[in-house]
Parts: sequence; structure tokens; C-alpha cells
Amino acid sequence: MRAQGKQADVDGNWATLIPLWRFFRSATGEWPELDALRLRLGAAARGERQESSGLVLGERDQDALIRHAEIMLGSQREADAKLGFEDLMAVFPKAWEGRMRKGEEVKKNNSVTDFSGPYALPLDAVTPPVVAVRAGLALLEEWCEREKVEWVRRLKLEWET
Repeated sequence: MRAQGKQADVDGNWATLIPLWRFFRSATGEWPELDALRLRLGAAARGERQESSGLVLGERDQDALIRHAEIMLGSQREADAKLGFEDLMAVFPKAWEGRMRKGEEVKKNNSVTDFSGPYALPLDAVTPPVVAVRAGLALLEEWCEREKVEWVRRLKLEWET
């Protein structure tokens, strides 16, 4: 399709994240806070996929995008029900305190492996992918610390929490 000057697959590079998001459903189900994080990250990934889908779409692609948007919005609603705004502040005080403040800008890093920088909370479908990764890791690290789960992230991110 690219050779014809059309946007390639609607999924783009995000296609592999959606099955991973589904896979983690069974792993996070008994912890509402983690499942809410999974749902919010899924909404952010689906939002990016939606945004990068391009304007030149066939009828089949349009139907897929509509279904995709419905799932994205449903994920956001379910995440809000499991971990609302006030709950997010109360349950994750360190991550909440470390978030970006109003007026701070997200700057793209020069390297695709550089995830350093600020993050925003709460996560939603319009959260930029790198910001969603940063926020997700901040929340996960705080959850692991609170639950005494020994986990070490492998991505190299630098920010102060």
C-alpha cells in the first residue's frame, strides 16, 4: 500500500501492543489498580493507533477504526470505574506528586530508546505514547513497592519520583 501512496495497515507499529494488552487481562484481573493501569495504557495505545491511522481509508478500515474507537472508549470508562481520579491520587501519592504540572511540555527525545522525561496523570486516549510509558512505570513501581513485589524495570528511564 505504501508504494501506491496510501497509508499502510491501520495498526501500524501498535499492532503488537493490543494482543499484549489482552494477554495481561488475566494477569491483572485480581488487582483492580493494576487492571485500571492496563486499561489506561490500552486506551493510550489505541488512541495512538487511531491517530496514526491516516486519512485515506477504505470502508473495511473505517469499520475497524469505529470498532477500535469503541473499545478504546470502553477501556477508558472501565479504568475510570476501577480507579477514578480521586482514587488515583490517594492510591498512588508518589506517582501523583511526580507528574507533570500544568504548563509543562512534553518534548520528544532524540533517541527512540530514551524514555527520560516527565509524565502526565491521569492517562487517557490522548496521552502521548512515551508519556504513557513513563506514567505506567511510575505507577507500577509504586504499586510494587507498596505490595512488596520484587520487580526491577529493564527500560532505562530517568526522572525523579
